[in-house]
Amino acid sequence: MVTYKTRIYYEKDSPNLGAEVKIFSDAGENIDNILITSESKFKELADKILDIDNTYIDKTELINIVANTQSELQINATKLDGYGPNDFARTIHSHTGYAQTNHASSQATYGLGTTGVYGHNKVINNLTSTEFRNGESLSAYQGKLLNDLISSSKAEVTKWEKITLSGYNDIAKHCKLYVNRSLKLARLTYSRTGVKQGVGSTKDSTGKDKNPSPYWIVGEVTKGTIYLHMNGAIPADYRPTERVMCPSGAGGYVYYILENGGIGIHNVNGANSKSGSGIDIEMNFLYYYGK
Repeated sequence: MVTYKTRIYYEKDSPNLGAEVKIFSDAGENIDNILITSESKFKELADKILDIDNTYIDKTELINIVANTQSELQINATKLDGYGPNDFARTIHSHTGYAQTNHASSQATYGLGTTGVYGHNKVINNLTSTEFRNGESLSAYQGKLLNDLISSSKAEVTKWEKITLSGYNDIAKHCKLYVNRSLKLARLTYSRTGVKQGVGSTKDSTGKDKNPSPYWIVGEVTKGTIYLHMNGAIPADYRPTERVMCPSGAGGYVYYILENGGIGIHNVNGANSKSGSGIDIEMNFLYYYGK
């Protein structure tokens, strides 16, 4: 059994007049309300209900329209959630403008690495390129070759080989010759004590000594070079390209290594005496022997 409660109200000094009906269950629960309205409002509402099929469509009909299976409609939405047509992929489209997962290429399509930006690089496995090119990187193997070459060159640059000398007035007793084949340098050291005389050096047209007796190199000024060891004392492959000389530490003497492989001395001002013990010679030459 239900209970109806009705309330009629009127607002003084106002045209508002109305009624309210509430329906309660046996348990006192408000199960419904009856709204009272004017006839004109009721008729307006009734007309809308009668015309609802012409005003609204149901869910099934909306799905069929959107599906447009018969292509009967031209749907021309300019934006969807604020996004235009170019923001969405078409039914038929390609990805030629995008990089594939594996996009190795012989072309510069995807951008080359430069000194300013990252990009695609091609590995170069040679040391013969003559100019810089964007997108080319030297292989690690060529780096190893360069490292080996540097190590080998370093070893050659610091390597000095002793050259065996013989003959020519006991040259090996006084002289040591070392060569650096990489730099084409020769280092000659000469040590000798009590030297009074040199070897005769003036030849006639037949190659015979004009002065078979040795020249004195102490106690008088020498005219030109007096040989300590005649031409050929230094092997041809290691002779200087032109005459090299250095002064003595004591002064008055100049030492020579000549292009013909001879080793000589010149007494500039006649130092020391013939009756003395001679002079001690200490020479250290470094010269270029290449041609």
